[in-house]
Amino acid sequence: MNMFEVAAKKKLRFESPAGLLTVENLWDLPIKDKAVCLNTVGQYLLKEVQENQNNEFSENSSVKNDSDVKLEIVRYIIEAKKTYAKRAEDAALSRMNNNRIRDIIEAKKAEELSSMSIEDLEKMLNN
Repeated sequence: MNMFEVAAKKKLRFESPAGLLTVENLWDLPIKDKAVCLNTVGQYLLKEVQENQNNEFSENSSVKNDSDVKLEIVRYIIEAKKTYAKRAEDAALSRMNNNRIRDIIEAKKAEELSSMSIEDLEKMLNN
């Protein structure tokens, strides 16, 4: 079963400084640099997973499984957001480069026109 399907079926919630969050809420959080961010949620989960691993007498294995699934979801969302940001950055750089090339082309066309004789320019106007 897919981790998001597990989260939906079990109605998993993620602890944060702002209270409990849903998977949908996680997509709205920044990766870092805010009090409520994916890194903070991930840190809470890491602590929870470590506590579950240290507690050998825990009979509730689903708590450990839920924590692992939640941590996997947070890691997935962080990586997805990084990928989206990289794609957006690459697209912006490509647009800037294409705009610069278009500007150079226009400048060369203008330079070519300005170097033409008046007679040639007039002929072009009349066509």
